[in-house]
Parts: sequence; structure tokens; C-alpha cells
Amino acid sequence: MNNDEIRYKILLVLYNKFYNGQARRHIVTDNAINEAGLLNTDTRIYPNIDYLMKNGYLREFVLLVFPTQLISR
Repeated sequence: MNNDEIRYKILLVLYNKFYNGQARRHIVTDNAINEAGLLNTDTRIYPNIDYLMKNGYLREFVLLVFPTQLISR
């Protein structure tokens, strides 16, 4: 997997958590989701993902090999 594929899978996890309401406030605050409610693909947000993971906001973080598995969750 290249870096873009890994980033895509990370963003899918954030997207699912946002729409499940599990981490809405923190994810919006850290700009992973933009004001329109869409995924922010600006690479400057990736350090924030690390912060979210370290601080327990993404405790159930998983990196799946196939994005379709994540989408269907």
C-alpha cells in the first residue's frame, strides 16, 4: 500500500466515526471534516489524526485492507 492508500483508509475511519456521531466535535475541531461536512483531503490535517488516536478519541481505530469492508460497517 502506498501513502495515498493509507491516508484514504484513515479518512474513511474518520468519516464513519463522524457520521456515527462518535467523535463529531473532536474531528470537526481538528479539521478532518470541513465546514460542509465533507472529508478534508488537505494533508496538513494528518498530524491531527495522530493526536486523535493518542488521546483516545479513535480508540476503535482500524486500518482495513479493503475500503469496501469499512464502508459497509
